[in-house]
Amino acid sequence: MGQALRVSALGPVSVSNNRFNTDVSNYANMQIPALWQIERRAGAVFVMNLGGFATEGVFTKAAATDQAPAIFPNGNILFSNNQTRFGLDLISITSQIIATRDDLGFHNNYSEVLAIQGVFKINTMLLAPTLRATNNRFRELFT
Repeated sequence: MGQALRVSALGPVSVSNNRFNTDVSNYANMQIPALWQIERRAGAVFVMNLGGFATEGVFTKAAATDQAPAIFPNGNILFSNNQTRFGLDLISITSQIIATRDDLGFHNNYSEVLAIQGVFKINTMLLAPTLRATNNRFRELFT
């Protein structure tokens, strides 16, 4: 029950060659508002990477104030060769959300959404300053 994958990271992430299957929303998460809000938005897969601040001028600002720069790992995400199935009894807005403050590669994935009721709007949401998405298949069933 609930999400098949939930990752919050600070540094490079690689998710490859998996099968994610979610059929029923985890209503137990309603007791923990933060988890419930994540599941309401991404029913099967949620990957968020907070790395990559160095690409947004952290080093430049530190040099201007003569302070030692903070060193943050990059926030690259590679999500490839995965299959995601979003079942019939889910109440999320989207099947997958993958977000980073750095580079995102989304390649050779298959995402199937079977939900025919509820609030589903988007198959997969990708958020990144630089994004490459190639050779993916998205399938939805609507009545």
